[in-house]
Amino acid sequence: MKISELSINSYASISGKVISKSPIREIVTKFGKRTGFAEIIIEDDSGKIRVPLFGENAFKIDIGYTVDIENAYITTFNGMLNASINKDTKIRYRR
Repeated sequence: MKISELSINSYASISGKVISKSPIREIVTKFGKRTGFAEIIIEDDSGKIRVPLFGENAFKIDIGYTVDIENAYITTFNGMLNASINKDTKIRYRR
């Protein structure tokens, strides 16, 4: 699905190219586990969306990669589309 066609407060599958990535930082989850965290911005020919990455995905995905995300929950955060990741979300990526 194109980013411009996404509906807020719904689940969707999206694909795009990583155009930016925040520095990776360590966070502590609500369960007390330390893990890596980074945010990426992916873009297709219709728009951009922010995607938070946790754990190994924060370290493995980088600028220039193509990312396919299945079953992300679409919201807005600070006026920008946001793809929330959960345990049922599948993320695939390639250089």
